[in-house]
Amino acid sequence: MPAIARHAAPLQLGVLDDPASVDAAREEWERVFACDRQAKVFQSWRWFRAYLESAGAAPLVLVAVDPASGARVGFFPLEYHSGPALRVLRLRRLTGAAHGIAGYTGMTVLPEHEEGAIDAFARYLAEQPRWDVIELDNVLDERVMTVVARLPAQRFDAAIVGSLRAPFVELPPSFEQFFAGLGKSSRARLRHAEHRLAARPRYRREPATRATIERGAEALLSLHETRWPLTDARRALVSALLRTAFERDVLMLVTMWDGDTAVAAAAAFVHPASSAAQYFMGGFNPRYASFSPGRLAITELIREAIARGCTTFDFTRGAEPYKYSFGAEDRLVRRLAVTRRRPKTVLIGQGRRAARGAATALRELREARHRLARRLFFSTRVTVFRGRIPTANDGTLPRGVRIAPLEPPHIVGRSAGELAALDLTAELCFKQWANGDFALGAFRGAALVGVLWCAQAAIYAPELRRLLHPLPATGYLYHCSVAWSEQGRGIATALIAAMSAEFAPRRLSEAWFMVHDHDAASLRAFEKAMQIVTRYPVTYRATPFGERLRYPQGDAAMRAFLGVGAPPAPRPQTTA
Repeated sequence: MPAIARHAAPLQLGVLDDPASVDAAREEWERVFACDRQAKVFQSWRWFRAYLESAGAAPLVLVAVDPASGARVGFFPLEYHSGPALRVLRLRRLTGAAHGIAGYTGMTVLPEHEEGAIDAFARYLAEQPRWDVIELDNVLDERVMTVVARLPAQRFDAAIVGSLRAPFVELPPSFEQFFAGLGKSSRARLRHAEHRLAARPRYRREPATRATIERGAEALLSLHETRWPLTDARRALVSALLRTAFERDVLMLVTMWDGDTAVAAAAAFVHPASSAAQYFMGGFNPRYASFSPGRLAITELIREAIARGCTTFDFTRGAEPYKYSFGAEDRLVRRLAVTRRRPKTVLIGQGRRAARGAATALRELREARHRLARRLFFSTRVTVFRGRIPTANDGTLPRGVRIAPLEPPHIVGRSAGELAALDLTAELCFKQWANGDFALGAFRGAALVGVLWCAQAAIYAPELRRLLHPLPATGYLYHCSVAWSEQGRGIATALIAAMSAEFAPRRLSEAWFMVHDHDAASLRAFEKAMQIVTRYPVTYRATPFGERLRYPQGDAAMRAFLGVGAPPAPRPQTTA
């Protein structure tokens, strides 16, 4: 952070506490924001006014005034809340403006007046008796930290009560440079997904305009709620904010459509005078998940941000993995809490801590109960299949995918995220190789997008909580997994069909595999690639009173496979 400049004369302080006074300060507020490189779009007049109009909230903006010129040189938007605490006492809180909606809490100040504005804001908070607690979330602005630090320690308890990661991406001058800087697999995934979507005859990208803002905002909210449902009040607030922010020219919204079906949408806030775009929310249609639509929508936002001259794309708080696929780096935002030393606030604080402790204890008790129930009561139904893999299979290999034996060099040095997408770890792979198992991998370029394992020795099956014993001259196929971005393209079927080439040199004639009764997709993949000879329904149930395993007991091969009977006697050899 640059050194805070000092100003000789102490600044005076004013308060904007109604929409009319906020409107009257527009010109000065926007001028100050344009000169402040540390302020975010959430501290601009345009965004704050859009929020007030959407939420119907009463403003509370601290204003630093230069006594020499009478000009407003700093603005610190806050919000006042008053409500019951512990069902008895009323708690009066100050929070950052748009608490829970704005990505960051902060202020905007002319650089030459920073020191005086910080003093003025700290004086107001120290002398104003109308609040009991100050709660400031997502603080990135060090000047806010300085305001809190200058409150008298004899009368206030101030602390950092939490922190979150806030990923961001530095943007180059052109989108082509940004795209070239992504990882090879990320570029390939985005390019392939975009080509597949563009090939659909009714596909289109739709930026927000006066004609499309209503449709785009509704699509964004509906897609977002497929994963993160909103309360009615929250939905109404966000819906209004999207529209008013567009009217104030601080919204970027991109929607992707397949005919009349919304595929994905994403929104960010950006001020014409700011060099940073702040990501707000996004969503995608689960039916189009194989097209990576969420990442494509964010890519379009980044493209527009670069076109507007932004040098930073800020994902704001939250360390979701998809943000790092764009090359994001981390910085920390803090949560600050200040409590006035009064008997009432001490009592409320103790009550809140006791309530949080009780809630934590209750949650831990429930989790322990669930863990115990899962350990004591367990039930599963599967079907075990026995069949052959034809040497010549009609399954076609997906375009751009090659299948080859999976070997240790393919795993060493591969990222944990890429392996996790296939439910693998390097340790698990080496453990399975040590057991004598072998595997096939599906590769798109250098990326591992699918895997299928085969065991010849005894292997533990968590579905049945027991060791399975593949019979002589048979292989047990398991752990067939395909990356989510590649699902639906026949890769699993191609892996199973390719396994016949691995069976021949090992003199394996049959393949066994197991499928959960609800896993129809896996069953379809095996049925396409194999000639299934026998199906064995198996049920396993464990309770505190014992275990029970149901299976076709008359089949000796099945009993041997489950380890509950002697293996079948080998057939006598006949001579000509």
